[in-house]
Amino acid sequence: MTTRRRPYAELVREAEKARLLLDAARQLGETLEPERVYERFRALLGDVVEHDGVIVSSYEDADGLIRCDYAWSDGERLDASRLPPLPLNREGGGMQSRVIVSGEPLLVNDVPEVVQHEPGIYYDVDREGTMRKVPEAGGRAGRRGRA
Repeated sequence: MTTRRRPYAELVREAEKARLLLDAARQLGETLEPERVYERFRALLGDVVEHDGVIVSSYEDADGLIRCDYAWSDGERLDASRLPPLPLNREGGGMQSRVIVSGEPLLVNDVPEVVQHEPGIYYDVDREGTMRKVPEAGGRAGRRGRA
């Protein structure tokens, strides 16, 4: 009988992943206040992957609209209530629709690149919170793009 020995580096990575998940579960389970959960999630995410924005949205099948519950970008919190609800695209066009339809999380490395090449509804939000719909053909979202 032979046994497979796993490399030490693989075991260290798995242990670190388990530690991060346990720490995340502990921290996220300390409160039921959504705002505090979102803030803790954003901070924990920063321990695992470099990012400059986090969007948390909810979807109600009754009205078919996606609403932003939490938005953070470039080191500052955005007023999520200022972001308009978006209609769900059942074909999955648009980043948030894709997540809702597929049930899978989405990590976007370059929002402007996605906006230029994938169909969907996208918005650009400037530092003052003013939103503009990005044209579908050749549009380019800013760093605070939302879809």
